[in-house]
Amino acid sequence: MESKDQQTLFTIDVSRTSAVIQSELVEQSILTDDAIVKYPTRNLLLLHKAEAFLGRKNVKCRDAFDIKILKDSGAELDGNFKFHLQDGVVSDRLEDPDFINQRIAAVTPKRCESELREYLPEDVYRQLAENEFEPLRQSLRDLFAEWLEQ
Repeated sequence: MESKDQQTLFTIDVSRTSAVIQSELVEQSILTDDAIVKYPTRNLLLLHKAEAFLGRKNVKCRDAFDIKILKDSGAELDGNFKFHLQDGVVSDRLEDPDFINQRIAAVTPKRCESELREYLPEDVYRQLAENEFEPLRQSLRDLFAEWLEQ
């Protein structure tokens, strides 16, 4: 966060998986014109979530849920974002469709229930559970479709 005179008041680390692409930060005044907040675009958040989903030691269903929400809101991995993903910390994993499919298959109803039930609003959780969390897996297949077709 910066003051109007460009003095940084504080920062928040939004990702530990890759560098922030400065052109993908949005600036917005809050409360007064003296305080400006910079935050990442949805596309940048989607890039970071894709990296997290593939790069973590263990699959986290929260990453899958966040990817679905971001995709549903219009976020895309196109152009520069695909390049960053392919050239980043998970590039070797993108070259292995079996690895990606195994990660997606690990988003099981049992794992989703234990990781998501207490965090999601009841109606959102119930709708996903009724469909055995298939919408999460489908969002992942859509996101990684280019690399699954290899």
